Formats: sequence, structure tokens, C-alpha cells
Amino acid sequence: MRLTLAIAAWALLTAGRASAQRVSTPDVRDIAPTVITTAGRLGALDAVRAVIETPEAYRYLWRLLYSGESEPLPPLPPIDFTKDMAILVALGGQGGAVTSVSVPRVREGPGLLEITIVIRTPSTPCLGPAIVTKPAVLVRVPKTVATAVFRDSVVYYRCL
Repeated sequence: MRLTLAIAAWALLTAGRASAQRVSTPDVRDIAPTVITTAGRLGALDAVRAVIETPEAYRYLWRLLYSGESEPLPPLPPIDFTKDMAILVALGGQGGAVTSVSVPRVREGPGLLEITIVIRTPSTPCLGPAIVTKPAVLVRVPKTVATAVFRDSVVYYRCL
């Protein structure tokens, strides 16, 4: 935000000068993540944010994500790790307060992969059974060597 304001101020100050140079933004592209699965109440995962780049790590986290369910585990969706990678966001036990977690957007810039996480939760306690939830989402994106940065945002809603 500060960088954007600084660039805008600089552009205004130099707009009338013939020698002003153009300000270019880094090459940034939006990536639409493909949801592989969401989980809500089961599993052995604590809070984790992970970029999964190997089939072995993918199989291991899949087992943790679905542990506690009746055997056999759901079939492991295929991922070609030569072209793609997976991103896992799990919130751990939430005492029923968090309704869901999603990854609606991933942006790739020079050396940086920004992963947007949206957590939906009630603004006040809701009436209902007290259960522990373990919201999680697993998505697929094209493979990159950029450094991953997770950005959380919380959306509050009113209980009916």
C-alpha cells in the first residue's frame, strides 16, 4: 500500500516534466487455483500452510487430512508434479467457530507467490451443537519456484 502511494505521489510530482521516466509494475499474473478437496470435521492435521511439491508429501498429507474417517481413504486425485504443485491450508481444531477456509486467488510475481486465504467465521457465537471443526482446503496450481507467502483475510457473517 505504501509503495503504491509512493509511486502515485512520484507520478504526480513528475507528470509535467519532459524527462520523467515511466514507472513500470513488475510482471504479475493471477492464477486461478483448482480446488482438489475441502475438509471440515475430521483429520489429524493441526494448523498448517504448505506448498506440496512431491508425490510422497502429497500422499502423506492426504492420509493426515482424511484420517479418522472410515477406511478406505477417498481416492487420491492425481497431480502431475512435473507441471503442477498443491497448496494445503488447514486451520486445525476450531471449536465450531470457523465455518470454512478457501484459497480464491494466487498471484505470481518475480520470485514471489502470494496465496490469498479467506476464513469465514461468525461475528457472534451461533446457536447449535458445540463441535470441533478442522477446516482445510487443498488446491492445485501450476508449478513455480517462487517463494510462497500466505495472506489471511477473515470474513465475518451473522448467524441466522
